[in-house]
This record gives sequence, C-alpha cells and structure tokens, in this order.
Amino acid sequence: MERNSEGSLPLFSMTGYGAGEASGPLGHFAAEIRAVNNRFLDLAPRLPRELAALEPRVRALVKSRLSRGKVDLFVRWEADALAAPRVHFNTSLFCAYARQIKAMQAEAGDDSPLPMRYLLELPGVAVPASEAAAGEDALWEAVEPAISRAIENFHEERRREALAMAKDMQAQLAAIRAEMNRVESEREVILERYRERLRAKIDEWRETNSAAIDEGRLEAEVLFYADRCDVTEEIVRLRAHLDKFDATLRRPEGPAGKALEFLSQEMGREINTIGSKSRDTDQANAVLAMKGALEKIREQTANLE
Repeated sequence: MERNSEGSLPLFSMTGYGAGEASGPLGHFAAEIRAVNNRFLDLAPRLPRELAALEPRVRALVKSRLSRGKVDLFVRWEADALAAPRVHFNTSLFCAYARQIKAMQAEAGDDSPLPMRYLLELPGVAVPASEAAAGEDALWEAVEPAISRAIENFHEERRREALAMAKDMQAQLAAIRAEMNRVESEREVILERYRERLRAKIDEWRETNSAAIDEGRLEAEVLFYADRCDVTEEIVRLRAHLDKFDATLRRPEGPAGKALEFLSQEMGREINTIGSKSRDTDQANAVLAMKGALEKIREQTANLE
C-alpha cells in the first residue's frame, strides 16, 4: 500500500465505490467494487460462470488490499467474437448420454424426440473453458488489471472520504481539549466557591446557635472536598489519549480504525470519571460538551478501516 508524502500510510474510509476496465485478446473485462461498514472483512465476489475457477485468486488479491468492510465485487466479461470459445463441449459424453437415454426410451416404448437442450444441460456436457487448467492463467492475466484498477479507484474515493472525516475528528479533539483545559484551570475557582458556600452555611448556623466553629475544621472539610473532586490523574490520561489519537490521525501506520475506536473508548472512560467527580455546574457542563464531541468522534471511527 502506498504511503503519503509524509511517509505514513493514508487513512481509509470503509465505504466507497470503484470501477475498472481492461481489454485484450480474450475480450473486455469490467469490475466494480463497493463496500460498507463491517467489523471484519466480508468479501462477496460475483464472477461470471466462466471465471468461477479464478475466485481464490480474486479473494487473495482483494484481501491483500483491504482489511475491513462488507465488500461486494462484480466482474463482467464480454468475450471477443474471434477469441477461443468460452464453453467447451464434451462430445463423447454428449453421445454417451444420448445412447443411454434412447436405450431407456426403447425399453419403455417411448418414441418421443430427444430434446437437444435437455442433453446440453446434463452434467459435464458444457464446461466453462476457464475450468481447463491451461486457460486459467491466461484468464487471470486478462481480468486482473480490471480488478486492480477498480480497487485503486475504490481506494482513492475512500482516501478522500477519510480525509474529510479526519478533519472533523480533529475539530472535535480540539473541542474536547478546550473543555478539558477549562476544567483543569478552574479547579482552584471551584474550590474557592465551595469554601465560600461552606462558610456562608456556617455563618448562618452561627447566627441561630451562637457557637464557634474551628477554622481548621473548615479547611479540613475543604481539603476533603478537593481530594474527592480531584481529576488531575484523569486529565493527564485524557490528554495522553488525545495526543495519541491526533498522532494516529496524522501519521497512521496501517489500518487505524480499530486503534482509534479503542482510544475513543479510553477517552470516554476518563471523561465519565471526571463527570462522576463533578460537583460544580460549570464543570458538569464542560463534561457534557466533551461527551457530545466524543460521540461524534465515535461515529466517525466506526467508518474507518
């Protein structure tokens, strides 16, 4: 697989369409390939009967170029009128069938004519020429260029779609990073808000109970709250996942869909933990924004090979 200008492998969408054609002494070959999302590679080649013997080679070629997706491959063949026949007739077997059937008719007293069409449909009478080992290599050399061109055009469309998806995902990564930085920067502000709320409640209680409150106890309560709401570790891990995700988007070293799906799951785990520790409205809103951006990323990674 070709690398891009930066030396890394390009990203590919799992959905796309491509077509290719090739002509030669055996006739004109046309191939079409289309694919949709799938966790694994599910290949369904549709070949003319005359090319059925080539299916293992077709599967090997496609599998060497694709790793995921539900793939349909259609191949058409228009034989050259001057080329060798596409069907081989086994005349000796044909005659043997005719003799045996006529003998059975004679024993049964049936003198009805024997239809030629019926005899031609019997097993082994009409055999696709491609089933002969001597012609299989020649057929493959004729049809392989059409399939390869279809795959190349298919790849080109998938590259374009993946590029657009990558740009959108980078925008969502930036949104998550911005909200994460806001949560991190407002940590001291949130603690001060809690301290003020706690002090206000204490002052209200003092007015009704005329009792003194130990300032040390107040600070201990604030520290306890700070420890319960501390998301430093989660932010460190989330930032590492964001960096890895962005690096994989920019310089993938192979099919990146599954790796990006895993990273999105890890990001979701850290964001959920931050949310469970949130005790402030602004922080909760930031978590909701991160979850929304992450959901858009997950939708895109599900469509990457």
